[in-house]
Amino acid sequence: MKRKFAAWLASASAALLMLVAGPAFAQATRTWVSGVGDDVNPCSRTAPCKTFAGAISKTAAQGVINCLDPGGFGAVTITKSITIDCRGIGGGILASLTNGVVVNAATTDNVTLRGLSIEGVGTGINGVSFVGGGTLHIEDCRIFGFRGGTGYGVRFAPPATGSQLLITDTALNDNTVGVHVRPTGIGMTRATLRRVGLSNNGDGLVSEAAVNGTFVRVQLSEVSASSNDGSGVISRASGGGYSNVFVFRSQAVHNGTFGLLADGAAASLAIGSSLISDNTTGLGTLNGGGRYSYGDNGNFANHGSDGQPPEVILPKQ
Repeated sequence: MKRKFAAWLASASAALLMLVAGPAFAQATRTWVSGVGDDVNPCSRTAPCKTFAGAISKTAAQGVINCLDPGGFGAVTITKSITIDCRGIGGGILASLTNGVVVNAATTDNVTLRGLSIEGVGTGINGVSFVGGGTLHIEDCRIFGFRGGTGYGVRFAPPATGSQLLITDTALNDNTVGVHVRPTGIGMTRATLRRVGLSNNGDGLVSEAAVNGTFVRVQLSEVSASSNDGSGVISRASGGGYSNVFVFRSQAVHNGTFGLLADGAAASLAIGSSLISDNTTGLGTLNGGGRYSYGDNGNFANHGSDGQPPEVILPKQ
């Protein structure tokens, strides 16, 4: 009888320990960071973490990380569906000699970055580097100062078909390239930029399809590509890839080389209701790139040349 009681007591004690310990290891659906937080905390509102990296390990998939107060919260790698939302507060990431945010998740995962200031101080590699995942939303952010290594404000390099990039209400400046879309796998990759500023970069946006069987489709609406050292917007294709960039209600002005450039026989630009002005060359083509217009653009007062006229005037629907 004593042995049976001892066995029961041991079993009950183990069960009790599991009940007590379980919540300590549970991940929350909403966590918090603060400039005066500590990563040993549970990342609750009353006991916030110090860094995004500390908070993400305690946040459940599809959860949200919020900022309690303005601060610098460090670089972070994201491997699951997550939202980092510091809109109205000011969440900073300082990324010297490294990447600010790395997204390496499953193709079913969606990641949102909102209200962040990501700074590379001139030596940062990439502000946001997407190398795996489903959809990446970047909203109301500023990404600047990435000129070390590749030096991309946003590097979108999905390895599989179906990935999407959506950037809204965001400024990308002082990077080697503001936004670089170049999938490493075959299939369709899409990017949409709306109300985005691309200024004082080497190039503003580069859409590049360099793998056989790769299709890249980029849509720009209310985008300003201005004062870049090189070109405002580049659509580039080689090696059996296809790049199509659609530019609507946007401007490419004050750029050092081309306002808009189509480079490669399978690269194209379609332009509507947009301004191309005060560039060295307005509308450019290299290696057989295609240019299409809706006939309602302004392309004038470029320093060297307004460039080659569009091949096809597209009818309005």
